[in-house]
Amino acid sequence: MKKYTNLGQLSVLNKILRDNRGKCGVYLFTNKINNKTYVGSSVNLSKRFLKYFNDNVLVKIRMLINFSLLKYKRENFFLEILEYCSTKDVLNREQFYFDLLKPEYNNLKIAGSSFGYTHTEASLLKISKRTISDATLIKMRARVQTNETKDKIRNAISIPVQITNIHTKEIVIYPSKLKAALALSVSDSTIGRYIKSEKLLFNKFSIIILLI
Repeated sequence: MKKYTNLGQLSVLNKILRDNRGKCGVYLFTNKINNKTYVGSSVNLSKRFLKYFNDNVLVKIRMLINFSLLKYKRENFFLEILEYCSTKDVLNREQFYFDLLKPEYNNLKIAGSSFGYTHTEASLLKISKRTISDATLIKMRARVQTNETKDKIRNAISIPVQITNIHTKEIVIYPSKLKAALALSVSDSTIGRYIKSEKLLFNKFSIIILLI
């Protein structure tokens, strides 16, 4: 129905917010570099879109589309309104586009689970109270002296990791192997080994890398 380009421009953001204020519908993000897509829906599209233009929100909500918007930059994405609809129909219409387009950035393909993993993170995070801030990671990188070690830390920070509890089916996505390791009270090298071996950590956690 509508297509927006040049998402890095403030004037485009203002137009997106004006056009969609108070409207309910289904939308599509497309990465112009790799053609991967994301389908989402909201009963208030302008409020939802505002979150995608806030880096602090993108960092906090661990989703592939958020990581990708930060990595590739917004100007390398298209935003399309697929359909405006009523609030009672929005989840059905979102599911229709999930099934039709098979969007790569939607880790969960069930309508209604499209904006965040807050409800699944809690159980997994109880495993450990250890946390590490992004500022701490930046300081760690600044202390590194060799290019080889810098590369290792850069890779650990930038690659999202998905951990699935095969018993409860709960899923959590971490922005890096390092943060996943801290949550599970293991080393990042242990996370790497279980990714390569495809074995279950603690006989219940499946660990994979998410390519964005």
